[in-house]
Amino acid sequence: MVDHNAPASSSSCADSSPRRAADESIEAVEGAIDDFLEVRGIHGVPHDGCSAVRHPLVTGLNRMMAYLEETAAFVLALARGELSAPLPSADNTIAAPFVDLHAHLCQLTQQTNAIANGDYTQRVAFMGELSQSLNAMVELLAEREAHRATAPRRGCPSARTRPPRGGTGDRVSLGHRR
Repeated sequence: MVDHNAPASSSSCADSSPRRAADESIEAVEGAIDDFLEVRGIHGVPHDGCSAVRHPLVTGLNRMMAYLEETAAFVLALARGELSAPLPSADNTIAAPFVDLHAHLCQLTQQTNAIANGDYTQRVAFMGELSQSLNAMVELLAEREAHRATAPRRGCPSARTRPPRGGTGDRVSLGHRR
């Protein structure tokens, strides 16, 4: 990636006409945008040959491309389940929704670990349909755990009063079928 903070090169401007330098800087901006839109890569535009009038445009484009590159790397890590990936820079507003999602996934991971350790008081309230499914699962786990604690042990004469396998309560659907 091109350093978007690099100073403009005065030698390039002096070697060519101002009109030609302006045309080249616009072509470089168009090329960077086209490459991004055609998924050929994310790259910035060199400041070399860039007129003072076009310098803010090139600087802004380079900043946006750096944010997009940083966001793409972060989202790819999230998609792979890598919650320990470094967060994008704080001023990267493009990545803000993904940083929010990351925070929710980290909280969800902590809650599922607590549930796995027997804390059935955990409830998820921030992820829509996923929250509903997880909360239903936790409630059913809590009920089963309570039932196990009060149910007679196998091998005891009173164990014969339990419903046979395949009866109600053996399979629970959380809205998804295999």
